[in-house]
Amino acid sequence: MYPIGADLALLIIRVAVGLIIAAHGAQKLFGVFGGPGLAKFQGMVASMGFVQPRVMGTLAAFTEFFGGLALAIGLYLPVVAAMLCVDMLVAVFKVHAPKGFFVQGGGYEYPLLLAIVFAVIGVVSDPVFFAVALVVGAGLTLVAATIGSPAEVRRAAPR
Repeated sequence: MYPIGADLALLIIRVAVGLIIAAHGAQKLFGVFGGPGLAKFQGMVASMGFVQPRVMGTLAAFTEFFGGLALAIGLYLPVVAAMLCVDMLVAVFKVHAPKGFFVQGGGYEYPLLLAIVFAVIGVVSDPVFFAVALVVGAGLTLVAATIGSPAEVRRAAPR
């Protein structure tokens, strides 16, 4: 048996998960691989009750696509891992939590697993910088998610 080192194992996980999440983001951003594209995804985000669905939908799509690519190539790992971790935590709490744990019922099992993977990658790359980026990213996401009024939600929803 030839053990691979921890660095190689993390590289394999980082590249694989980065490309998978980039493909997921490409569905939202470009409408490829059977995805909705940005306008329809923003409409989906509006139906979830986000106050700023265009902002939140665009932020999620860009984070997943460009963040996934950056993760795969190893660019700005603590920041990218924090952004992706926040993105998945929003998915866990805002989208999937009411549906239970398991993914078969639309639950939060898969986005929670991804959030954990992103957190581990971030902590391994630079624990302090990851923690700061995670707190800042979570704070900015909360601000972006709550600024506005319910009337703006109806007006901002793509038709």
